[in-house]
Amino acid sequence: MSDPVWRIRDGQEVRIELPDGTRIEVDRDGSFRVKDDDAKVIYRACRIRNFNTFMNASDRIEDFIRYCGDQGVGKDEMLDLPLKLFIGWLVMEAAKADGEPEPDMPLLPDLRTVREPACASCGAPISPEMRARKVEFCGVPCFERALVTARPAPLELQTA
Repeated sequence: MSDPVWRIRDGQEVRIELPDGTRIEVDRDGSFRVKDDDAKVIYRACRIRNFNTFMNASDRIEDFIRYCGDQGVGKDEMLDLPLKLFIGWLVMEAAKADGEPEPDMPLLPDLRTVREPACASCGAPISPEMRARKVEFCGVPCFERALVTARPAPLELQTA
């Protein structure tokens, strides 16, 4: 007599209880957990076991860059970020993916630099007085330069 084999169909949720109290829980997506209340370890696995680690790493970095952009980090600031911020983000994302509680840790605490408003014409910083007046130029010459380029050409009158 051969050992019995249980076949689980795709999309079928199953909970198997062993005599020693260990439970094997299979989710609809094929991932499973081995739970043993007396043990110190919970085993988790998913159906996909082979993946390109380099592709996965580049995808994670791309996701982190997108996250930082959503938080207001500029392209020119990305390479200056400390590695520990990326590692912290990975820990948070791994906790979410595993269905575990997210650690209570700030991800981007002091990341965003306060950018001084810059002149719309030359890019120089705008003085606090000008900012208070909602002026987007550093001074009169830049304002006049922008005004000349934005002014429409004068209309010519046509006589019939």
